[in-house]
Amino acid sequence: MNSSFFSGILLVIFLVLGSGCTAINKNKQTIDYQPFIDEQKLEKISRITLFRLHGWRALNENYLILDTSPHRPYLIELKFPCVELKFSHAIAVHHSSPGSLESKFDAIYIPEYPHQKCYIESIYRLSKEQAQALFAFGKDDSNSHKAPQIEKTSQNQR
Repeated sequence: MNSSFFSGILLVIFLVLGSGCTAINKNKQTIDYQPFIDEQKLEKISRITLFRLHGWRALNENYLILDTSPHRPYLIELKFPCVELKFSHAIAVHHSSPGSLESKFDAIYIPEYPHQKCYIESIYRLSKEQAQALFAFGKDDSNSHKAPQIEKTSQNQR
């Protein structure tokens, strides 16, 4: 009877510790890029025509930057989190129509997980400076509650 009592106590301790770890992971903040989108008045478009993927950078599980020809960056917001995106070395694109990329219909996926499609919710045009600011901001973990800022330079600086 004593061993079952101690087994019960150990089980309760493991359950409490396990649920505490889950709460910590759920409370981990991710960067919200919506204030940047609003502040910069990014142009939301429904489609990228003549789409050809030249490069990409994951910002988090919900946002990435795609570079297209001729080296034009776009901020992509995903409909749902794409869990392995930040850790992937490659992505692929699932097109509904060849040569273009459309929000609501097209998706990106990680080649190792071809059945997990990450559908595109929104597409925003970016300048090169905006893309650099977003990427640099996302690399700094201390920025989880702030919006990315673009440094303004005066014309007199050399």
